[in-house]
Amino acid sequence: MRRLGNILRILRIVSATVFFSMMLMLFLHPHFAYIPAQPEFVQNVQLGPALLRVFTSELTLALASGALAVLVLTLLAGRVFCSCICPLGIFQDIVLFVRNKLKRRGGRYKYLPSFRRVRMLVLAGSVLCVAGGFILPVYIFEPFAFFGRMVNALFLPVAIFFNNLAVKLAGEGNWTGLNTLEYPSVPLAVLLFTLLMFILLMVAVWRYGRIYCNTLCPVGALLGFLSRFSLFKVMISDEDCGLCMQCAGKCKAGCIDADQRIIDHERCIMCFNCLESCHFGALGVMNSWMRPKPRAGDQPDISRRNFVIAAGITLVAATAGTLFRLSGSAGRIAASKLPVAPPGAGRIDRFRDKCISCHLCVSSCPEKIIRPAVLEYGLTGFAQPLLEFKNGTCRLDCATCSNVCPTGALTPLDIKTKSRLQIGQAEFIMARCVVYTKHAFCGACAQTCPTGAVRMKDWEHGLIMPEVDAALCIGCGRCEHICPAKPDKAIVVHGVDVQRPAAKARKNVVKPSMSSGFPF
Repeated sequence: MRRLGNILRILRIVSATVFFSMMLMLFLHPHFAYIPAQPEFVQNVQLGPALLRVFTSELTLALASGALAVLVLTLLAGRVFCSCICPLGIFQDIVLFVRNKLKRRGGRYKYLPSFRRVRMLVLAGSVLCVAGGFILPVYIFEPFAFFGRMVNALFLPVAIFFNNLAVKLAGEGNWTGLNTLEYPSVPLAVLLFTLLMFILLMVAVWRYGRIYCNTLCPVGALLGFLSRFSLFKVMISDEDCGLCMQCAGKCKAGCIDADQRIIDHERCIMCFNCLESCHFGALGVMNSWMRPKPRAGDQPDISRRNFVIAAGITLVAATAGTLFRLSGSAGRIAASKLPVAPPGAGRIDRFRDKCISCHLCVSSCPEKIIRPAVLEYGLTGFAQPLLEFKNGTCRLDCATCSNVCPTGALTPLDIKTKSRLQIGQAEFIMARCVVYTKHAFCGACAQTCPTGAVRMKDWEHGLIMPEVDAALCIGCGRCEHICPAKPDKAIVVHGVDVQRPAAKARKNVVKPSMSSGFPF
């Protein structure tokens, strides 16, 4: 069995290395030209986003096959997903590998309490929160979203630092082919929150192994429940066990009670470290459906009373969360203050209910104009993406963000649809305009508008003043980006309640003459 355990462990490490590398490249590829794009199945097999689409009846064939493959794999071989496919789980294994190398005794683990009631609460609470439109607690702990925020806010700046250092040492675009990159725009509040979550995760992993996966992770809670019925499980033979405790010391999930010769299969992540450690051959991967009925201690005691208590607490929490979302500033945004959601968001409320804040769209935007929100969507929309036109504009020939969204919060768009989609509306504030404040000629906003929504009209002293046709505006942000007014722009783009096609753009629009020159 030790030989089999070694083979399975090597296969697990190889699979984890491949998937973790692909997930990192999925988020880093838009920034680094030399990193290859990743196939669609890499994100389709992430169970959390795929199941969220099930809830909202927008499941594609690719996502259906990916989610189904993970669920079938779990019923066959337990929580293999948590060790071989989940990027956050694999990251924790990397941390544990470093921990074990640094500790004198090889970093032995201990048997931990099952936290079964916590997992039940997390699973039921996640379902009810998603159904009630209060997704904030879910996306804080969902592993794909958690990993995405870590990469975008913490890992990406480090990668860019070393890239720019290499450019500085070797020269711009020299034989290395490297170019200087800009750091991502991450609000301080989002950065600090992500950093805090990262530190808490590191501390928990360093002290208790994979405890996060067996307590707070909603995907782990679901797969833990399903793994109770899996065909193949790691089991202990009472006759062969020598009570050496080696298996428990190697179990990073803390699910082996060696004294009682019991494995909690809800928490077992099928890392196969225990198989390799057993010198007596007492541990093996066995067909659990053909085995005799387990002893009482081998299976979780999910009593009716515990279930009712957990369900009741969950229902109260989910109801309170939904009411919190719908009340006050937490759930409502003034119509004039709506942020510009990424293209494909559709209704703003629908988008907020489905977005798990994985920041894949943030990372994928070629213009780097998508950033995480702080309170622009209200408290319950913390860290969800919005468009900011300080450093660029939303290109008419780009729909990348809508096509990488794993949950369906952004509906996939083609270029023709995207080019006419009204994602926001421009508002002109005359008191800020340089034509009004400095009596200087300017027509930058009208000159750059692609649809003719901004046009110039006669004003005083032979000058011309902008005006906006809201029906034609698509909210691309070109006018706001180019506006020379300081400190506040004279023309700003706000979001819309529902993204829909704008009116047909004007033909033969007369642009303001450039002969007088712009005041910038």
